[in-house]
Amino acid sequence: MTNANPTYSSDNYGGEPIKHPQFLGAIGVSRIEITPPIEIFSRSWGSSVHDNASGVHKPLYATCVMFRSLDDGKEQFLIAADLSFWKSNQEEWDIRSEILRRSRLDETQLLLHLSHSHSVPMTNLVNIDQPGGGLIPAFREKIISSTVESILRARESATESCLSWSYGTCRLAVNRDQLILTETGPTTIVGLNPSKVADDTLLVGRVTDTQGNIKAVLVNYACHPVSLGGGNTMISPDYVGEMREVVESEYPNAICIFMHGASGELTPRISYSSNTDDADKNGKEIGFAVLETLVGMIPAQQQLAHDRIEQSGASLGHWSLNPDPADCGLRVEMVSVKLNYRELPSLQEIDAMIAEEKRGFMVERLQRRRLLRQELGENDGRIISFPVWIMGNSAMVALNGEAYSEFQVLLRKRFPNMAIAVMNIVNGYFSYFPSKHAYELPDCYQVNVSFFEKGCMEYLVNNTEHAIEKLVAAG
Repeated sequence: MTNANPTYSSDNYGGEPIKHPQFLGAIGVSRIEITPPIEIFSRSWGSSVHDNASGVHKPLYATCVMFRSLDDGKEQFLIAADLSFWKSNQEEWDIRSEILRRSRLDETQLLLHLSHSHSVPMTNLVNIDQPGGGLIPAFREKIISSTVESILRARESATESCLSWSYGTCRLAVNRDQLILTETGPTTIVGLNPSKVADDTLLVGRVTDTQGNIKAVLVNYACHPVSLGGGNTMISPDYVGEMREVVESEYPNAICIFMHGASGELTPRISYSSNTDDADKNGKEIGFAVLETLVGMIPAQQQLAHDRIEQSGASLGHWSLNPDPADCGLRVEMVSVKLNYRELPSLQEIDAMIAEEKRGFMVERLQRRRLLRQELGENDGRIISFPVWIMGNSAMVALNGEAYSEFQVLLRKRFPNMAIAVMNIVNGYFSYFPSKHAYELPDCYQVNVSFFEKGCMEYLVNNTEHAIEKLVAAG
């Protein structure tokens, strides 16, 4: 029912000001190349028939963004690396712990986040006996040393800056849970399901110095970097490389950082291609959407508000820019959630399946599953822990798995006045976190490879919501 006698206050009279979620701190950024030699073992798809790359499509990078609180000097570091995923958490910890040791950082200070390109050589030593596998240790060392160097450079380059966030849209991502009917009945393939609405949210963060110069652009978007598939023989950051080039061509003094969102069921319209031009087309689509969002943003630490009526043929509402000081708060909280396992095959059962399996792609899938299954032990579940950063009136949620996009959709609905950046595959990798709906699909890949029972994603959302509320209240 409409209120027949609305009331007005100074808070809403004339309309709410238009402004961005912001954080003011000392911010530094640095990027170093980590591309391995093409002779390294590069068969990252089960369907691939090549062992080594034929060339490099675009270079791979490790990029560091450092955030230092102006209140208490707290330092937090985000590393965005053009890497795929971890086959085991031990593999990830071997690399991250060495980065922490050499950088003299506490574990709570660092987010090691992977772009998830599927056209990047793996770092697990299980492949060391494969053709070119002997180059993997040197690749790992290059990742570690380059990341450490980027941390040092980011710290040295840090100056007082404002991080402002704005939501935009990009329509590249499509739902990939495709139901089809086969001779044996209905099944779900990892394809395209355009009838299902996909989350098109693009979150752009702009870092500006005190003179208003843009020094970094953060891009948080949920879409699997699988423009290129098993037929591609080039080392590639997938669409991320071209996206960066598009943004940096317009802002040549800025570094563009990709933050891979909750994309468990999302893929580009053109996926699994053998042609790197398709990755570039996808990158252009995101890059142009980023530029559109940036152009529409209000200057740092300002807001657009109604200030007067200008009399013309009509009474015109005049809106002007005025100061909107950014929040300096920087707080960190760990979310710890006990998730129950589904019924899982034992290591002995997986070994038996590997021994009997003749199809290369299934052997690859089973080997990945064995490495992760080995870490789980024989318990009925495990505690999943991941960090949440609150910076001003924005939040970074760093998942150590692959959540469905509903995870970020729900969080953003619950905190409509904040910028919520969600990242998959940060500080380790456990499993997919599918939505409840996915568990009802026949033979859904993400459910089949997930270790956790139905409702795991929704439970993570609820606990993350509580952590954000706690941090906001503390501020």
